[in-house]
Amino acid sequence: MELMELALNYVIMKFQEDFFMQILGIVMGTNLAPILTNIYMAILEEELYVICKHKNITWPKMFKRFIDDGFGVIKSNKKEFLQWVNEFNNLRENIFIDKWQFGNKVAFMDLEIFKGKNFYICGKLSIKVYQKPENKYMYIPYKSAHPRHTIKNYVIGELKRYVRINTEELNFLKIKNKFFLRMRNRGFKKNKLSHWFSEVKFSSRAKFLGDNLENNCYFQGTWETEADSLLIRVSEGILGAAIDPKAREATEEVVSEDDDHIAPFEALDDLEVSSLKVVC
Repeated sequence: MELMELALNYVIMKFQEDFFMQILGIVMGTNLAPILTNIYMAILEEELYVICKHKNITWPKMFKRFIDDGFGVIKSNKKEFLQWVNEFNNLRENIFIDKWQFGNKVAFMDLEIFKGKNFYICGKLSIKVYQKPENKYMYIPYKSAHPRHTIKNYVIGELKRYVRINTEELNFLKIKNKFFLRMRNRGFKKNKLSHWFSEVKFSSRAKFLGDNLENNCYFQGTWETEADSLLIRVSEGILGAAIDPKAREATEEVVSEDDDHIAPFEALDDLEVSSLKVVC
């Protein structure tokens, strides 16, 4: 609690020769910010629910939020919906909903959620890629000093993302064509792009989505208190194997994903990482 009070109430910054103390909100960049924001917004939602129930204001059939971005479905007219928005905006002076959208589509994060053909068949909403008008598409250029496999993997990864968040193949093909032209503008060769693009097909959507209906977790976590000592042990093991003259020298041939040449690789078969820590 003392550390949290320090992070919230004693944020000092310097601009040129002057010092300033932040007196409103949470400083950007601290790991504490998204955690406290989620807790605080959840409290506001509970307050709003009680108020709406007391005043008989329509509550959304579904409401999901990611920190300060929300998506909801409400069965009401515009007037009733604006009542809900106004009640939320009256909760706090400096926290309010300033953007919303009526109609058959709405943007949420990197998605555009809309009433597609499935809506009129089975009542399901469809999604496609949403990209802000301000987006300059400054992708890493082909001549960057990044390793070749990194260049390829970010292109393939973006294509797989397009497959995952497009429920209709036509929308995938449209964004795929736009992405191809944007890559050409960043110096990518046409034949190289054509080869990579052919590897990602919309028919593999179930595979890219993971086909994990039970939402199982296959990762073994590590307690944060154990993470430092684990990293130290692994690092010392790698360093020791690298400088030990008696270490077994073995080489394997690895074919690059991008090029056809053979690259040497030193194998350290005796080293194992027993667990994985994911830091958010």
